[in-house]
Amino acid sequence: MDAEPSMWILAGEVMTTQVGQVKPGDDLWPQVAELFPRAVRWLEDPNDEDDYDFFAASDEAGRFLGGSVVAIGRLRFGPLSETTIGFLEDIEVLEPHRRKGAGAALLRATLDHAWSRGCENVRGQVAYDNPAGIALYRSMGLGFVPDEVPGVEPPEKQYTIVAINPDRVSAGYAREHDARDDNEDAAAQP
Repeated sequence: MDAEPSMWILAGEVMTTQVGQVKPGDDLWPQVAELFPRAVRWLEDPNDEDDYDFFAASDEAGRFLGGSVVAIGRLRFGPLSETTIGFLEDIEVLEPHRRKGAGAALLRATLDHAWSRGCENVRGQVAYDNPAGIALYRSMGLGFVPDEVPGVEPPEKQYTIVAINPDRVSAGYAREHDARDDNEDAAAQP
């Protein structure tokens, strides 16, 4: 596991969480595979065109705390069909380790990885009845769009969550700002 440690201070207690990408054969792979069996099946499906990247969080003693899965691929429809996006398939921290920073460390590592792979945004879902997940995503600055899952009775209410690549946002703003400055400069010329 290529781990990047994050240090969290919680109620006077220092907890170091290491998060890194894991692959089949790595020491923490069995725990990640057990946590996300559905995503592991996608990884093994030769017809699935997306890349699935798995991350594991561990503490300073190497104990497994939780994991995350992001699918990276292209939209396959519409005017943005060549846009690379990430889909946060899942993020989960084991019960005894929740609310100690592991979820934030996993989300940060997952988003940083998606940005490094060229994703313009990362999307996912969180259920209305998951206040801890909502709090995590809100604390990390993700946007929320109310949604209902079709075909489920009663309809499952959830939010679609979205994180925008900060490099893309600032680059788009800079291009727009520079163009506006150029237009203002041209208009000011006699």
